[in-house]
Amino acid sequence: GNNNHGQIYSGRALEFDGVSDYLDTPIKFDSTNFTFAAWVKAEDNGTNKIIIDCRDGDNDGIMLQVSNDAGEKIKLGLDTVDTTGSAIVADKWVRVVATYDGSTANIYVNGVLDVTASVSQTFSADTKTLRIGRKAYGASNYFTGLMSDIQVWTTAWTADDASYDYLNPESLVLNRGGTSITESNLKLWYPMQD
Repeated sequence: GNNNHGQIYSGRALEFDGVSDYLDTPIKFDSTNFTFAAWVKAEDNGTNKIIIDCRDGDNDGIMLQVSNDAGEKIKLGLDTVDTTGSAIVADKWVRVVATYDGSTANIYVNGVLDVTASVSQTFSADTKTLRIGRKAYGASNYFTGLMSDIQVWTTAWTADDASYDYLNPESLVLNRGGTSITESNLKLWYPMQD
């Protein structure tokens, strides 16, 4: 009656128990340019929780985690990029997008840039296969909570891409005009629509 219109999204989520649940993928991710994106609803249990990890035992590779001090971290090898601190709130859905273009790492929360940092990192081809919900090289730091619409790309999204992604749930960034992203950049997508 007030000319307000909305769209219902009825996607589902994966529930991770924090004890043994995780996804093992066949992807050996060694691209210097990347974007990791996921809807995350983390439970606060006082531990660091892995969202996505493809590092080896020498910390070569990439990791996105929710830290026990409230916030996300991108860990690129030995370099860590933290959010401003209160971006992830326990038991609340947020869209987390982490990007790296070979020199700059960004973390977007709900379509808005939260932190940017200059980082110099390359990755060797022998990094571990990508895992969702725990460390790639050891059975620890299991995620506790829910995740949905998980995407892995071999290109760094722009701020416009991150905003579009947040405003258009369960859609792909390449569905909009004006982006340089192609289908070949998409390496993994769990839309959780069914």
